[in-house]
Amino acid sequence: MQDIISTNHNLYDKQELIQKFLDENIPRMANGQSVEQAFAQFWDVEKEKALNELCQKEAIKPEVFKTVLSQYEYTQRLPSREDVKDLPIARPKISERKTLMNTLVLKTRNLIEKFYRGL
Repeated sequence: MQDIISTNHNLYDKQELIQKFLDENIPRMANGQSVEQAFAQFWDVEKEKALNELCQKEAIKPEVFKTVLSQYEYTQRLPSREDVKDLPIARPKISERKTLMNTLVLKTRNLIEKFYRGL
């Protein structure tokens, strides 16, 4: 059941981005530029914005986060707690570590679902 809810939420997130692309880019497309090229460029910018926002909000290292995402692209295996353990800028307290790692795994997987899967 949770997977269905998660899938529907992720589809809604993608729908919002696609609508944003249509509203902002189609009227301004350069002559000769294909919709695919414009959309790929838009998607890369939005993905980078989301990545930077997540890094800032969660106080994680962008370069390590990009490595985690690259590993996903190569292996197609969703990250685990072990994969995200080096993300935090500050070392978390032992009492907070498990919760923080679970949160980072969830948020990383959500970003992957939104920007890397199903398009």
